[in-house]
Formats: sequence, structure tokens, C-alpha cells
Amino acid sequence: CNVQFLRGARPENGELLATAVLLRAGRTIAVVDSVVSQAGRTVARGTFTFLQQARQAAIEPSTGS
Repeated sequence: CNVQFLRGARPENGELLATAVLLRAGRTIAVVDSVVSQAGRTVARGTFTFLQQARQAAIEPSTGS
């Protein structure tokens, strides 16, 4: 994880918009580049690495019968 805060975000400047781009996806690792902007100006940028785990089948609750 690498985050750079480039400038302050203020409530009076409007909503924050976050966008992400997948840079690389393997079987177990994914790398994403993210940008947070406010009023058209970039306020933060970061690169994040995620570990992808296999999904487990959902366990349905027992009905007791």
C-alpha cells in the first residue's frame, strides 16, 4: 500500500470522487491504482495490492427438520 496525500479536501469544495484502475491481476494477487479527486483536482493517489482468496460455498441455515 502506497498513499500520497497531495492536498487537503474540504467539505465546502464538494463531493470526493474515487476512481480505480486495475493494473495487474494474477491468480492470487491484484494491483490497483486509485485516484481521489474533488472539484476536478486530485487530492490523493495510491497503489494497493490485494490478495485474492478462493470463495467458499455459502452454507444455508438448517431448517431444523
